[in-house]
Amino acid sequence: MPLSKEDYINSAKSNAEIIRKEISVLKVSHWSNFERQYKEFWTQVKEINNLFKTLKPLLKEEREELWDNFQSVCSETRNKQNREWESAANNSSNKKSMILSDIRSANNYARGAVSINDLKTANSILRKALDMIKDGWSGFTLTTDLAESILGNNGKMLKNDREECWERWSEAKDNVTAGYDKLSESNYYHFKNEASSAYNDAHNGDPYDVLSKIKIIQSEIKDVFLTKDHRTSIKYLLNNAFDKAVSKIEENKRESQRKHEEWEDKMNSNLERWENTTEKQESFITRMQDQINDLEDKACNARTSEHADRIRGWIEEKYNKIKDAQNSIESLREKIRSVKDKLNN
Repeated sequence: MPLSKEDYINSAKSNAEIIRKEISVLKVSHWSNFERQYKEFWTQVKEINNLFKTLKPLLKEEREELWDNFQSVCSETRNKQNREWESAANNSSNKKSMILSDIRSANNYARGAVSINDLKTANSILRKALDMIKDGWSGFTLTTDLAESILGNNGKMLKNDREECWERWSEAKDNVTAGYDKLSESNYYHFKNEASSAYNDAHNGDPYDVLSKIKIIQSEIKDVFLTKDHRTSIKYLLNNAFDKAVSKIEENKRESQRKHEEWEDKMNSNLERWENTTEKQESFITRMQDQINDLEDKACNARTSEHADRIRGWIEEKYNKIKDAQNSIESLREKIRSVKDKLNN
């Protein structure tokens, strides 16, 4: 049954009031912490659009007024959203530039690293950059943060800027890792040569010099960067060199002891032989003295002077033999004293 004119107008006005209230709600709703919740806003916009399509009747004049009002709210919000997006894009780009600048600096330290300190500096810069990539605020100055907050920026970088930073950061991190590997490789070959030299010297050189060399290498290696595997490899060489040097020292000590014992045996044998010789020489002197005494008696009782002279010649010969024997005894006694002093020390 068709509506009367009055009912039609009343229904139209009721429908217009529904849309008017929705538009009023749209204007003031969908805010959180002073930020417009655009997703919820545009969801309600769709709902209001649907009201314009489904709520009938609507008077033409009211429909046009409501539609203009509705479009004004949408246009104003869209413009504000676009301005915020543009501001967020600029803010994100600026922060990306700051982060990429730090990453380039870290890359320079990593690629040109000549010491562990260069790589530590690169890592420190990358940690700062990582903090900025994660939340967009950390690492920036208080002044920057405050200014961005006033402008309505939440500090987060846009997805594409964040992904670019992540990619550059990952490349730089790989360069730092490669720098550590390169530094360890360089240190490894240097100290491997030193350790190998000590190992060779342990077989062919002075073992005490080898122990001193090992101590120096161990002291130096504490302050250089090496991977666990590289450090283990060098430690293995040094331990082998140390064991060989100690073994050689013990072997030398045993050999020295053996030679000393041989020398002692030889000296004791010499002492026994020299003492026996001394006793024989002393007995020889006694016999010579007895013979001289006998010859002295014979010389006194010689029948002729010629025979007496011949006897005295024999006496002279025996005195010379006694003198030689005494010199020999003195020489042997000196040897005996010297050897006994050495044995007692």
